[in-house]
Amino acid sequence: MSGVGYVVKAMVLTIAEEGGAATAYECAVTGVSEVPSADTQTIQTACPDGSMSDVGPTSWVLTIDYLVSNLPGSLHRLLRDNEGRTAVVTLEPFPITEPGTILEYDVTLTPAGAGYVVGQFGAASASVPVSGKPRTVDPVVEDAPLEDATV
Repeated sequence: MSGVGYVVKAMVLTIAEEGGAATAYECAVTGVSEVPSADTQTIQTACPDGSMSDVGPTSWVLTIDYLVSNLPGSLHRLLRDNEGRTAVVTLEPFPITEPGTILEYDVTLTPAGAGYVVGQFGAASASVPVSGKPRTVDPVVEDAPLEDATV
């Protein structure tokens, strides 16, 4: 078993609006987090101290932390100007310790409020709902060439 840990040294993040080409935004992004949640419903039963619980399906939100730019074509403007539109976010983190994977998310674009503080970079954190669940594309590992088999 390889070592445990996933230190990201760089990443590529692209967003492709429905019907559009993918645009790279990694130079604005400072971090990305997947946030799963599932509702639990508990009901009391007729037996003494009895109850039953059930966990619903998992829903996902993609949190994208980024530096704010109000220029046309920026990530901040994409999220604000296209609120409610669907898109595909593709994230490819490049870790130090193992081969990277590509993660894909079908999302609904949601704006984030900008934080403007004197003497600091403007920053924002967008919570973007994911439709379905994240998809993982594993890296292709080159197999050793097949040797000719003679029968």
